Amino acid sequence: MLQPKLPGNKCGNRQSLERDGGAEREERRQRGGGREDKGWMNNAFAKGRKQHAAGGGNLQRGKDSFGEGLPPHLEVGSRDLRLSLSLSLSLSFKSLCSLFSLLLPLLQLGRGWGRGRLVRGSRLGLQSWPAAGGARGCLSSVPRSVGECSCVLWSCIITLHNNYAEKMGEEANDDKKPTTKFELERETELRFEVEASQSVQLELLAGMAEIFGTELTRNKKFTFDAGAKVAVFTWHGCSLQLSGRTEVAYVSKDTPMLLYLNTHTALEQMRRQAEKEEERGPRVMVVGPTDVGKSTVCRLLLNYAVRLGRRPTYVELDVGQGSVSIPGTMGALYIERPADVEEGFSIQAPLVYHFGSTTPGTNIKLYNKITSRLADVFNQRCEVNRRASVSGCVINTCGWVKGSGYQALVHAASAFEVDVVVVLDQERLYNELKRDLPHFVRTVLLPKSGGVVERSKDFRRECRDERIREYFYGFRGCFYPHAFNVKFSDVKIYKVGAPTIPDSCLPLGMSQEDNQLKLVPVTPGRDMVHHLLSVSTAEGTEENLSETSVAGFIVVTSVDLEHQVFTVLSPAPRPLPKNFLLIMDIRFMDLK
Repeated sequence: MLQPKLPGNKCGNRQSLERDGGAEREERRQRGGGREDKGWMNNAFAKGRKQHAAGGGNLQRGKDSFGEGLPPHLEVGSRDLRLSLSLSLSLSFKSLCSLFSLLLPLLQLGRGWGRGRLVRGSRLGLQSWPAAGGARGCLSSVPRSVGECSCVLWSCIITLHNNYAEKMGEEANDDKKPTTKFELERETELRFEVEASQSVQLELLAGMAEIFGTELTRNKKFTFDAGAKVAVFTWHGCSLQLSGRTEVAYVSKDTPMLLYLNTHTALEQMRRQAEKEEERGPRVMVVGPTDVGKSTVCRLLLNYAVRLGRRPTYVELDVGQGSVSIPGTMGALYIERPADVEEGFSIQAPLVYHFGSTTPGTNIKLYNKITSRLADVFNQRCEVNRRASVSGCVINTCGWVKGSGYQALVHAASAFEVDVVVVLDQERLYNELKRDLPHFVRTVLLPKSGGVVERSKDFRRECRDERIREYFYGFRGCFYPHAFNVKFSDVKIYKVGAPTIPDSCLPLGMSQEDNQLKLVPVTPGRDMVHHLLSVSTAEGTEENLSETSVAGFIVVTSVDLEHQVFTVLSPAPRPLPKNFLLIMDIRFMDLK
């Protein structure tokens, strides 16, 4: 009879494994000081033999054979399997405790029996066992023969051993990561960038520090993925530790954080004055060219406001690199807590509108119309929510600051009736806005941080793809999207804006109609594959479809013209909440 080789429990050799019977058990009991062996394996297999014998089975063949009924690749006589068993069972108590978490799949398997479901454990060598339901059904569905029990046990042990080896290999790779400690003085910051295909862990060892206005928890490791660009600032000094390969990591004393803090202080004074006089709070718009840190400044001002008990609204007008929803959208988010160091702001119930492109220039009229719509909705909220009105809003804008882009900035400032405009790193834009905006609007020029780096087009495209992937799969793949078919007849697909016709193609004396806000029906076809679709919340009419918020997004993975259906990837199961869909110019190919 095989026994687990645990510390303090003697185990026989190969001959002792083949012996069985009452005489040997009595002899072993006497050698052990009168104690009868009550190992869990012996009890389980003894019970199995009794049940099998009672049922008329042919378990015994001269002598009891432990491996009877095993598949050929799991025979007990296999030297490799016995070696794996001995290695697994000879682990120390500490190692076994660390492997407890790896047994969760087995616990889930047991739960599946109890719920009366058909369970297929392909990795465990199991077959599907129908259960009648409940605990009784679970007991009746457990395999009764020794062969089935031994197959399950052998497979469990092998799986446990392999998982442990994989886990130990991952821990060994983590130990090989280079570790660097940094001692930061007061009002300095650590800047680092993560290499491609790498990840870096940051830990605050002592003192106090923050990342874009979010305080770090001491002795907690924060993970940053490839391409991340991070600045850790401290007001009083701290000790930090970086684990992993960084493209660059250095400490800088030249930071504009004091100027950003002064801006926050001025906004807070305006909020307190609004509370006393029962007026609305400050509305701030952050503008500037590309790659000057507009999103970072917005995040900083929002985090500082929330840490003082305010509830500001974050308005996202950047359709290319927005953080409220996926690219190609505009939206607003009610901020109730500081942004997470790794994930950013908690996006629970944002207000999102469909734009359909990553550049405002593709349909500037639609862009301005959605901006006005967002301003109207925010004003309505401020009328019914005093706290939101006093806290105000922070508006993030695109990096297009010339021509029609500049006119879009002026339109946004007028629609939201902003009180403060923060211009980053461009004196020309500062003077133009100061000239064109009303005199009561305060225009402030602030420098950009020295840690801001220029992003290439490829990097921007990768960031957009990662943002879309995160929408469907969650942060670091914690969600599983749904795939299902949608009939052509069940939905209506539109595109906002019709292509313009050159004046040379028009009849003499006829002018071009404005089709930028026109809804154009789209016939499903193969050219729709990989396109993103916005699910509109419109109710039964196409009149205000472009001004209606969206409930979510889906991506078309395939189109079947023969059966008149197309397959979509959706974050929620079927059916779609509404039947009005708006197609985007953005494509997403799930290659990871």
